Amino acid sequence: AARLYDAATVADPTHAAAWHGWGTLEKRRGDPARARDLWVKGVRAARGAPNPHLHQSLAVLAAEAGYMEEARSWFRRGTEGVAGSKCAALWHAWAIAEARGGDPATVRYLFGRGLESNPRSRYVHLSWALWEERAGRADNARALLKRGASLNPTDPAILQAWALLEDRAGAVDAARALFDRASRVDPRHLPVWQAWALMEARAGDADRARQLFRAGVMAAPASASVALLWQAWGVLEARAGDARAARQLFKAAVKADPDSEPAWIAWAQLEEAEGAYARADELRNFRAQDRTRVALPASFRASLDPDAATAPRAGDAVW
Repeated sequence: AARLYDAATVADPTHAAAWHGWGTLEKRRGDPARARDLWVKGVRAARGAPNPHLHQSLAVLAAEAGYMEEARSWFRRGTEGVAGSKCAALWHAWAIAEARGGDPATVRYLFGRGLESNPRSRYVHLSWALWEERAGRADNARALLKRGASLNPTDPAILQAWALLEDRAGAVDAARALFDRASRVDPRHLPVWQAWALMEARAGDADRARQLFRAGVMAAPASASVALLWQAWGVLEARAGDARAARQLFKAAVKADPDSEPAWIAWAQLEEAEGAYARADELRNFRAQDRTRVALPASFRASLDPDAATAPRAGDAVW
């Protein structure tokens, strides 16, 4: 794939999608420094027509590394062009970055610009609502989710978020109605079944929770996301004292998704509670042995000068 992306950028150095795809590939492979350099090259190659997605990726990578000034500079550059000013994804990403401790007025402004660009955006509605709820403004969050659901009537994620908001507010009946609506809109959206089952378990109705877990598993048995249901169901059985059933459910979870961290941890905790300490350590080692360290770039200079784009600043940390 990397060789083909390389060939694409040689064939057309201004092809922003090729630079973006190649950088995304390198980031997923655990090389964010290489990803950053490729995205910078893409921006530099297309100065006459700035691509908002390249700027967004650079800004998000800088924010993830803790370089917020560099991130803001890339976000700002990306939104200066006509395409960037109308790119809801770019405004949304900037709002998410600022939401981690930024000025509330700025966060609202950025989310608002995102909805101006795409009034139906499920992502902006969800993120903005969750941010408002964390800030203690549940009414604002509810209004955003209600509006988002009306504009996206077939989107189960917005209905699920709304149901969870009502659950946290103590309105269990309202939450049940929203979960039921979401499960009918898209039965294969497994997080809905998991969240609904967990709510019923917290409410003391373990049998109803089991029914919901089973319904979710039957809705999409071949999906890797079904590990969410197997793991949560296993925790329910473990707390009910049925270690044998819990063990089988955890096995099903890691079979569905071998990378499911919650499933491996829950299974290890079960074995430890049962006195099988060696088995618990063995299960934890399954997930620890393949970990790799990722070194983030030491600088995310917003300058397009080749040296400034890659040269680290004194005191910059690498981790």
